[in-house]
Amino acid sequence: MTSPHAPTSLADATRQVVVARVREWQVWALRPVARVYVIAVMVLDGAVILTALAVASVPVSLSHFGLFFALLGCAIVVTEAIRAVGEPKGTDIHDLLGVWFLTIAILFSPVCALLAPLLVGTYSMVRVRRTFPYRRLFSAATMSLGWGAASVVFHAAPASIAGLAPRSGAHAAAWLVLVAGCAVLGWVINCGCVLLAICLATPEVRLRDAFGGRAGAVADLIELLAAVTVALVVAVVPVGLLLALPLVVFGQRYLMNAQLASQTRVDPRSGALASAIWRSEASVETYRACRTHTPLAIALAEVDDFASIADAAGPEAAGQVLRAVAAIVTDKLPPTAQVGRLRSAEFAIVLPGIAEVEARRLGVRIRDRLAAELVEVEKDGQLDFAFRTTVSIGVAGLSDSRQTVTELLAAADTALGGARARGGNQVSVAPGDHRGLEPGLAQAPAD
Repeated sequence: MTSPHAPTSLADATRQVVVARVREWQVWALRPVARVYVIAVMVLDGAVILTALAVASVPVSLSHFGLFFALLGCAIVVTEAIRAVGEPKGTDIHDLLGVWFLTIAILFSPVCALLAPLLVGTYSMVRVRRTFPYRRLFSAATMSLGWGAASVVFHAAPASIAGLAPRSGAHAAAWLVLVAGCAVLGWVINCGCVLLAICLATPEVRLRDAFGGRAGAVADLIELLAAVTVALVVAVVPVGLLLALPLVVFGQRYLMNAQLASQTRVDPRSGALASAIWRSEASVETYRACRTHTPLAIALAEVDDFASIADAAGPEAAGQVLRAVAAIVTDKLPPTAQVGRLRSAEFAIVLPGIAEVEARRLGVRIRDRLAAELVEVEKDGQLDFAFRTTVSIGVAGLSDSRQTVTELLAAADTALGGARARGGNQVSVAPGDHRGLEPGLAQAPAD
């Protein structure tokens, strides 16, 4: 006989599971102001789409419907091209999806322009699982708002300069200028929303690095020019889509390969991961550790008195010292660990699957190895300087009070400050909840 309380119990259990899953979303790990902003943008986009659907009353023919889905299919093909090459980490991805979204914004109603990025973003989120879902959703929402606004502006323009296709003479020139302006508007809204999110979430990251620097600007310019050209071709001859697709796909693969090759994934001075790349990798590892309830630690290692080395031997010799230190640090770490250079002579190490006590032991081994070896600096093929370097190391592990990379870095930096205050060449563990740490090791210098 079924208990009368069974449905309530089942409902409570389901509710608890749903709440637990929602609490695991990575968006809650953002800074409060960034979290509110990201959610607000997604909610705003949803409200705009619902409003547009409520007021839309434009009949769609079968051929019109077919062209819309053909353009969506082209965007999906570009997404697959990105997936096949691989996405760069730690920087904004410069794709050519805007080529198809602008064409949709010009040839179709604002409702279609609003929905297209969300449909393609949902497909991308299902096919490419190497990033956090909220980032995909936020990116799709910003593109939806940008290209939706571009479509509204284009269709609000007078018929003397707008229309679904350019005619001849002055109208064609005005049509192209209007389309180019709408393309710029969509780009500005999209990039502006992303830019603000980066500033709120990680204010320490340089915006030039986040957007790919000069190479990223060139990629955006290529996208805008290609978008206007494809919109013109498809507006005049829809079958021209068959010629535009392979050109855009090949261009996308070229841009992605160039971005992967030219992005500052590896710091050229030390050979370790660049700061933005390391933070991206560490964020993924930290999120995975929190979800699977496995240990993880982050260590900060700084070369003691590095300024005097640079002053005595010059910047080229200082670079050789950094490369030697990075090589020794990496040699003592497990394969899953990743080393990045944050600034000057400070290296960050993420250690998945390793608790604080073992991370401290690794730090001791690194410190002893560096102290025991001479770092030789060559110039013109001959020995120029020889340095015996030491490092100060701060360690912090996951705990109830440290669940994000930002919190772990802050704790490790506190520990690093304590190691430096004791004269350097020390290993210190951050104060707080030291799960898995042997008693007495939290603040004691390494032996």
